[in-house]
Amino acid sequence: VLGPVVTPPADVSQEDLTNALAESQTSGDPSQVLASVQVVMSLSGQAEGSESVTTAALDALVSVTQMDSADDETLQQLGASVTQVVATGTTNAESLSKAGNILQSCLDLATTSEGGLSAAVGSSVLEGIAAIGETSSSLEAGEVKSVSAQMVSLISNLGAATLISLQTGATQEINSLDESGEGIKMAV
Repeated sequence: VLGPVVTPPADVSQEDLTNALAESQTSGDPSQVLASVQVVMSLSGQAEGSESVTTAALDALVSVTQMDSADDETLQQLGASVTQVVATGTTNAESLSKAGNILQSCLDLATTSEGGLSAAVGSSVLEGIAAIGETSSSLEAGEVKSVSAQMVSLISNLGAATLISLQTGATQEINSLDESGEGIKMAV
């Protein structure tokens, strides 16, 4: 049994996509913002000038970090959304740095939440770090160095956040390995 056939709109403009993101931000609902980012990024390849769409998507994700709702599911989706924006958007050194800042905010929110950093949020952040690292290889040497330094700091902060969340004597594995075995794996 097949479900309904869904076809994406054929003539989506950059303005339509950025307006959809702006509208979702005004809702103040992190779930709505995250869903909008996912939909917009899936359509962004069809729009001219997708670099501005990437910037708008990252701005929307920044707004999520400034909302009061910092539950585990929201933080996990935030990390996944950063990964999606970096992997499918048109990025440069500035946007990759902004994506790294969002992941740092995600870590900060997780460590200040009641349960601390969960393995799911840690894996989501690690996937984002891996996506930024992979995407940064297309930058110029000086820009790669800057982005790489930020990623090293993020990985260190992820390890520290994981340690804070562990019981004495416990260990935790966080990985972002995909089906082919590519990605990052760390144990604390």
